[in-house]
Amino acid sequence: MSNEKDLTDPESPKPSENPSSEDGKLTGANRFSWIKTLLKRVLLIGIIACTLFIAGGYAFYQQEIVSNPGEHIDKEVIENLLSQESHVYYRDKVNKVGILFEDKHRMYITKEQFPKYWAEALTSSEDKRFFSHYGIDPKGIVRALIGNIMAGKIKSGASTLTQQTAKNLFDRGAVISSKKKELEEKYKDNSFIKEDRKAKTITNAARYYGKVDEALNALRLEHHFSKEQILEWYSNLFYVSGNGHGLAVAARYYFDKELSELEPLETIFIAGTMKGPEKYNVFNKTTDKEREVALADAHERVSYILRRMREDGHITTTQEQKLRKERLDFKEGRFRYPLSLLLLETAQELKEEPVVSALAKHGIVNPATAGLNILTTLDKNLQEESLYHFIQHLTGLSLQLEHPSLTQPPVPLSHNRGIKELKVHHFYNGIISSKENSNLKLKISEHTCTVDKTGLKRIAQFQGTSIKQLLKNLNVGDTLWVSIRSPDICDIEVKGQLQGGQLITQNGEIRSLIGGRSNMYYNRARRSKVQLGSVWKTVIFGAALQLGWTPTDLIDNHHSAFRFSGSWFFPSAAHEGKK
Repeated sequence: MSNEKDLTDPESPKPSENPSSEDGKLTGANRFSWIKTLLKRVLLIGIIACTLFIAGGYAFYQQEIVSNPGEHIDKEVIENLLSQESHVYYRDKVNKVGILFEDKHRMYITKEQFPKYWAEALTSSEDKRFFSHYGIDPKGIVRALIGNIMAGKIKSGASTLTQQTAKNLFDRGAVISSKKKELEEKYKDNSFIKEDRKAKTITNAARYYGKVDEALNALRLEHHFSKEQILEWYSNLFYVSGNGHGLAVAARYYFDKELSELEPLETIFIAGTMKGPEKYNVFNKTTDKEREVALADAHERVSYILRRMREDGHITTTQEQKLRKERLDFKEGRFRYPLSLLLLETAQELKEEPVVSALAKHGIVNPATAGLNILTTLDKNLQEESLYHFIQHLTGLSLQLEHPSLTQPPVPLSHNRGIKELKVHHFYNGIISSKENSNLKLKISEHTCTVDKTGLKRIAQFQGTSIKQLLKNLNVGDTLWVSIRSPDICDIEVKGQLQGGQLITQNGEIRSLIGGRSNMYYNRARRSKVQLGSVWKTVIFGAALQLGWTPTDLIDNHHSAFRFSGSWFFPSAAHEGKK
């Protein structure tokens, strides 16, 4: 009998009913059904995963961003971080001795003080979608990513103004450094990773952590504060030069103006310096060529922002063309007060009783960041006159006792830049431009002053020489330190080692205080404890006579000890130990 089945047998399975082919593989229809089932399952898993992810993200957002953003997301805390400065005034309540601040100097401004086009120029150049995103700009991230891939290098970033505000407010650098130390401590005993690779991995991990922390803080700022408030903080945070930060400092530094005096083009320029303030800074260049390049870069940057502002609808084509015809007129202004002994002495007094207790009653712990107006008893005119005559006398004594050189080290090109006028009884470095039989001509920035015959005779007498020999020893191009006697006349001074101090009081109040030749750091008038010498005998004898002593009174000459300035003093006669 044949083993083959009859295909016509009704009990034999039909080809379409066979779940698989003879080799065990799925048929076309069943394969499609199997794939369809698999896709449904994958889709279901994907939907569940996305739902969980969204739910988890929402819960995280509510917890970390909305409900518990952290103690640092508080307006009072942020204002303390911005460190409002305290201004120190002379007794006239008008002229400033200087400004007390922590480590960054900024003149805080509010959004109501923004000059025309500031917000428009800043957002057009730095963050076009600032008023529409939520702290992070996904479109900007994609744009930057594509641009960097096309360029083959990191060409641009995608940080929003809010992220930059968060970075500057909460010091991303310190966050990264702290995280790096934490990771180094955690993995210091890990021997599975090579040291060089471990260091690189830890550094990269800390940087990513810093970026994530910055992004989270940006989301927190956006949720809890208005766009205008964030823009106000940013406008007080960005770097300008030195320790100067913020829009008000920039206006003073670049154009020597108050905010209200800025021209639209000047405002737009400042908005364009965010990414490279050093590149566009014409004042920190050492040669005329570098200055010309910086000036050209500045105008090119302004031109770019004007185009962006027009495209964003902030200005018309007519306004753009009009602004393009204008030129930037840079004029370096002073936003920093020179560190002086007067300022340091004021800061020291604020740390001592009873001032500390008095301030504490008003909740002030750090006077430097409390936004105070501090009034001193110092007289501005007397202070300047005292210092002028003090230096002149020290010059005479130094030339007679120390014989220092008259010439000073060469002055950098930027040293005298920005001097508007030569102030009488102030001091400057000048370069000899010419010399004649009876005078010297000096160049100080764009100004000229003359050391006349009287001034030359003064120095010659101190040196014990003649005017002719004095002039012979000086050459065109030499640098001299001079004081201004009158608007066009100056006198040569020297910077010797001889020091001194001076304190002038009136009715118990300090009117003038000079702590030394430079009047900085060490206060010889108040802090120096040196032996007064025989000059003190006159004071002692005067006090004794007032108390009724006479020259014939006998004094106990036995050894004794005296307490002075927290320590015991054991005087001994000069002749003791001698035979």
